[in-house]
Amino acid sequence: MDGESEVEMVRVNKDWLENQLKVRPEDASLIFVRGDSMMPTLNNGDVLLVSSNVEQIGDGIYVLHSDGLLQVKRVQRQPGGQIRVTSDNPAYQPYVVNLADKSSDFRIVGKVVWTVHKVTG
Repeated sequence: MDGESEVEMVRVNKDWLENQLKVRPEDASLIFVRGDSMMPTLNNGDVLLVSSNVEQIGDGIYVLHSDGLLQVKRVQRQPGGQIRVTSDNPAYQPYVVNLADKSSDFRIVGKVVWTVHKVTG
């Protein structure tokens, strides 16, 4: 993902969002996947429902802001306040981020809680 875009309107059932996904509507956003770094899990054109309410970072798929870009990556908690950031596509190299390093341009935007896969062909 190399930027942010807005969707004019998508209707989502509030009860489903709150009761099934445990996401408050004000914390929810939709992001479209661009690129192949998370293939085969996520494909170009897939839609992600993201919760910005991340109280504690655990293992999972997150939207990250790094070096001015949005990225969708798999995150794994490591000892010493670090996280390992990986792509599901093995062509992309993993890296480690020290969360205590406030000088870096890195932040967690939200956790992916639901996906819609684009049908191709």
